[in-house]
Amino acid sequence: MKRTLLLFAFLCATIAASAQSPESGYRSYVDLGHSFATQTNEYYDTSESHIDVSTSHGYSYKGLFYVGGGLGLTSMYSWGFEILALPVFADLRAYAPTKGAVKRYLGLRTGVSCGLTLVVGGPTMGVGFYLNPSLGIEIDRVDISLSYVQQEHCAYNMGEGIMFRLGYRFGK
Repeated sequence: MKRTLLLFAFLCATIAASAQSPESGYRSYVDLGHSFATQTNEYYDTSESHIDVSTSHGYSYKGLFYVGGGLGLTSMYSWGFEILALPVFADLRAYAPTKGAVKRYLGLRTGVSCGLTLVVGGPTMGVGFYLNPSLGIEIDRVDISLSYVQQEHCAYNMGEGIMFRLGYRFGK
């Protein structure tokens, strides 16, 4: 009986120690992105570039997975108008198991994008789909990624292109 209790106590201590890995815990990102649009549609000249500022907050597990939620602000220039959008997204990342300061990852941000600007003659107010898969690296706390981004409002594609993102990580 004593051996069983000691074994159980040892297993509980081992599990607790592994859960308190130096790489596990709260993590947040603040980043700035610039996208180069790849298409034009009948309502908007989306061939111009977009600027994006966003933040994401969540939990990192052993430095291999990150799950969080985020909020951004996107500024798009189209036909002489500035159009603002507010993407709200889930942020998922899977890191390659490596040692050292440089870490590679695959990321996915997906959610909704809310139009904040009303332009006469165009459907920019409303909610649409937001998709942002990415490939990136973290060098110490600096985050660099290249991604595809798509934002829709009221079923109209408001922005689609390739985005370069530079950010900073807070937390573990």
